[in-house]
Amino acid sequence: MTDPLLPILVAAFVWFTPSPRHAYGLIVNYGNQHMVEINADYRGYDLSFYPDRCGGSAISRADIGKMFWVKLPGGRWYGGCLFVDVGARHDFPDQIKRGEIAELPDWMLEKFDKYYSVWGEIYIGQCPPRGGTPQRYSPELIYRNDGYNYVPIPPQEKPSMICRNDIID
Repeated sequence: MTDPLLPILVAAFVWFTPSPRHAYGLIVNYGNQHMVEINADYRGYDLSFYPDRCGGSAISRADIGKMFWVKLPGGRWYGGCLFVDVGARHDFPDQIKRGEIAELPDWMLEKFDKYYSVWGEIYIGQCPPRGGTPQRYSPELIYRNDGYNYVPIPPQEKPSMICRNDIID
């Protein structure tokens, strides 16, 4: 029997559904760089490998610790960055319904002349693609009181190759 005092959350396996490697959607403000630094430090991640100590928050729990790139329509890729955090499980359904794909620090949004949110692309991996069609991140929302089993924080993905500079800033 389900405890009526427990909130009904999206099922853990849904929250762990990885984002598409190349996704299009809403990129929102995560806060200031201090949020990035605190979460990276808490998880033992080193931001010195990434330009401008670039980091952000993923929507899927499966994507934390992965490298990512950001691009606005008509722009060039910026990155690689590191997902140092993930949105809360209880926020996940609303994030999916709004079409969110990442949360970035305010300095990064300002770099794109935006201040709260913007539609754009992310690419999760070592080097962004030259072309391709991004997908929307829209896992089916299944709700359950299935608890939460602790999952260790994965090691960070570090840059291991040099990307083509004709498509990145």
